[in-house]
Amino acid sequence: MTIVITGASRGIGATLAAQYKGAGEEVIGTARGAGAGAVLDVTDPASHAAFAASLADRPLDLLICNAGVYLDKGDDLDAGFGPDLWAQSFATNVTGVFLTVQSLLPNLRAAKSAKIAIIASQMGSQTRAPGGQLYLPRLQGGGDQSGAQFGGGPKARGHRGGDLPPRLGAHGYGR
Repeated sequence: MTIVITGASRGIGATLAAQYKGAGEEVIGTARGAGAGAVLDVTDPASHAAFAASLADRPLDLLICNAGVYLDKGDDLDAGFGPDLWAQSFATNVTGVFLTVQSLLPNLRAAKSAKIAIIASQMGSQTRAPGGQLYLPRLQGGGDQSGAQFGGGPKARGHRGGDLPPRLGAHGYGR
């Protein structure tokens, strides 16, 4: 099985990469810079094009969209969450998921039964986010609606999409 994991330089992404590698799977971890197997800035279409070109026509069995940022940590809505933070967060956590899936669709379609997992943090949950934080629909680590949209389109082509909980690795999902 060939697996791509975005945001694999630390945290959940690095743990998932290590677990899958330990199980003998081929893992291609990505990060914006050093620290993972391949460079991919999920906010940059040119970076997506270069990464997709590096995969050529290799079938991709599992895509784990894990890259995310939490830029407004400790900020409040009145004074701290400026338009620049909003745009950067949205570019990484929502648009980045869309661009990643879009750029790798040929590789996903080349696999027999490709899967897409979108990892999101609990900060994206209206019920789980601590008081004082601005509620953003899954903006803190993925795209709830992105997952819903990808679930319908690729499924019609034999792919399954959807959101999985942040504890994905601990529960053995994605296999």
